[in-house]
Amino acid sequence: SEVMANPQGADSGNEWLEITNLSRATISLAGVAIDFGRDLESVKTRVLRGGELEAGAWLALGEPFADATLAVSIGPLGNTGGYLSLRCDEVVDFANYPKAPEGKSLIARRSDGLAQANDDSAGWCVAAPNTDGETASPNAENPPCAEDVQNQCLDGTTARPIRSPRSGQVVVTELLADPTATSDAHGEWFEVFAR
Repeated sequence: SEVMANPQGADSGNEWLEITNLSRATISLAGVAIDFGRDLESVKTRVLRGGELEAGAWLALGEPFADATLAVSIGPLGNTGGYLSLRCDEVVDFANYPKAPEGKSLIARRSDGLAQANDDSAGWCVAAPNTDGETASPNAENPPCAEDVQNQCLDGTTARPIRSPRSGQVVVTELLADPTATSDAHGEWFEVFAR
């Protein structure tokens, strides 16, 4: 459901992928094989040792999220696109993702809720930044696609039209222009009140 194939800076040890349980039941991850590679000829496999994934839940896998049960190393993933699959005797899901921009995750478009939506690279998009400016959402609901929310605001992961304030609706009520406990660059602030 999400791939960080080209993290900011070094890729090694920072790449990850996220899986989502679209079923209505908790599933065991013991023995699930993850195949990944730049293409079908460069595929590597990692097998999960255990763990469970609750219905509707997300799970990020890779070194940044390793624990004793799900300790898996994911990578190298292809920065110019790649292949992923999940197997339990047979392929449960596979995905072909497109070129990954540096420092931004790719998310699967799941408008229909079906696993087939991520099969083709056209089924992926760059995640829109959240309110903290982050463009990745490991272990959480994916934000909308960046191109789908241009000229909109995000309330959590929900896009809404921008509602610009009119004159007098937002007022500056307080400011600190010259802090003494820290530098101006880190300590200046202002407060606003919305009427």
